Amino acid sequence: MSMCKSRRRLWLAGVFLVLAALACNAPGRTSPTETPDIPTAPPVGEASPTPSPTAVPTDTPVPDVAGPGGCMLNGAYVTDVTVPDDTKLVPGAAFAKVWRVRNSGTCPWEAGTRLVFVSGEAMSGPAAADVPAVAPGETTDVGVDLKAPAEPGTYRGNWQLQAPDGTRFGSVIYVRIVVPEPATETPTPTKAVTVTPSMTVTVTPTTAATLTIPSVFDVVWQALLGEAGALGAPTGEPALGRWIADQRFEWGYMYWRNNEGSPADYVYVLYFHEGTNQSQGTWERYEDTWTEDMDDLSCPEAKLPNGPTRGFGKVWCDSEAVRQGVGQAIEPEDGAHAGFLDFEGGALLWTSRLHFIYALFDDGTWRRFEEAP
Repeated sequence: MSMCKSRRRLWLAGVFLVLAALACNAPGRTSPTETPDIPTAPPVGEASPTPSPTAVPTDTPVPDVAGPGGCMLNGAYVTDVTVPDDTKLVPGAAFAKVWRVRNSGTCPWEAGTRLVFVSGEAMSGPAAADVPAVAPGETTDVGVDLKAPAEPGTYRGNWQLQAPDGTRFGSVIYVRIVVPEPATETPTPTKAVTVTPSMTVTVTPTTAATLTIPSVFDVVWQALLGEAGALGAPTGEPALGRWIADQRFEWGYMYWRNNEGSPADYVYVLYFHEGTNQSQGTWERYEDTWTEDMDDLSCPEAKLPNGPTRGFGKVWCDSEAVRQGVGQAIEPEDGAHAGFLDFEGGALLWTSRLHFIYALFDDGTWRRFEEAP
């Protein structure tokens, strides 16, 4: 009898445990342990959501390419010097696109290295542009003269470095611009340009101006009252993407203008106003008469490391007035891409290294503007 009672108790305990388990999993009850959500398949006829594609940055690292002698060729994008991505340009506007790139390989970029167009929209650009020789780890600016297409849209052109033997290497760098739809009857936007040292001039661009003058010069030209101002109307095509040399002296700057042989190259000497004000002053222009068969240093007073040397040094050495006016060179000569545009009453000069725009007036005075950030 006692054994039957024990079995009955065991049987009742088992039934109780089963009923308790069923009660815990009944609808409306929550298990005390959190479990991760399990994604379910979408209903028939609906697509599974997919993440939006991520744009690949221009400076994505790329594999090295074997170069001569076992060294490795490579190049990396550093920054856009001019025309940032999605810059808006009017149809047909000429512009200079300049990139800063670094030799990220172990081979030097030899003379004959070029930047070549590889795909996308050519924007009336050349098939290739020359790249200066660059040592490993160093940077340089490379650029091309382009023109915005006539139809509205977003346009991208892809470029890549190419060794003298035709081997392409390094990051694919690109220019991307927007040609907007024709403007509607809305208030005209304004642009600002900072005038050294502190004054800001706000101007309203006009369609006529932007059609004939590149955007790098347009704001400054209008700040100087356009055709009604001291510069007057442009007298020729803009020279964009030209190589320029510049050098700073105690009381002024020298700029070398590369005219690519026609007319002669020029050396501009800019004297600071009263010796200290670097935002305005007087200027003179000299033909560059230095040739490769001459010594780099044209006189004993021109001493390394700053010089001046070559074309700058010859002007400095030949003219006592220049020597007295600008003083000694306080840094070595350097190079960058630049733009020039001649006007009835002077010229505009832009340099990518210092990001200055100089208005050179025919009365012998100049004013300096800085590109607005």
